[in-house]
Amino acid sequence: MAKFEQLDSPYAKLFFILQQLVKAESITQSEKDQFKDLIIQNDQSIMNLIVIEGYQELFEKVQENIYKKRVNLEGLSDFEDDDSTTKSLRQYLRNKLKLELKQSNFNLSIKKI
Repeated sequence: MAKFEQLDSPYAKLFFILQQLVKAESITQSEKDQFKDLIIQNDQSIMNLIVIEGYQELFEKVQENIYKKRVNLEGLSDFEDDDSTTKSLRQYLRNKLKLELKQSNFNLSIKKI
């Protein structure tokens, strides 16, 4: 905490907290990298964090922000699973229809003979 107080840049403070979260294994390295990308892109959610001065409040807000990102990503992965299931079902139904058409064509050809 003493090291945090010595940092003068809000960005340095944010990076320090991210590093602390990685050390505590609260977040993964990839989550830290995604957060750093948001900082570089000047994302509005990050701009709201930069104005916070206190260590504890900033720490809690960073954790809350990362939690929200996790929830969003988990929601997307569920959506992708649903999407792939839908695609698989469509493919199955197409193949079934093709088989039924082949069968009906076969039946028609037998009747002609």
